Amino acid sequence: MIESFKLLHLSKKQLSKRFIYVNPELLEELYQSGRSVILLCGHIGTWEWIMGIPSIT
Repeated sequence: MIESFKLLHLSKKQLSKRFIYVNPELLEELYQSGRSVILLCGHIGTWEWIMGIPSIT
């Protein structure tokens, strides 16, 4: 839960340092075409920060 609050105060640069993006253009293509996307990850680490992905891709 603390990670969710911290996410509100991270800059795009800080958030970008904490993730490795593979094929970010794929998410953008799907978004632009109006298709839905489901992101899956394990319940490990700061998985809550996935909510910040749209703001930096």
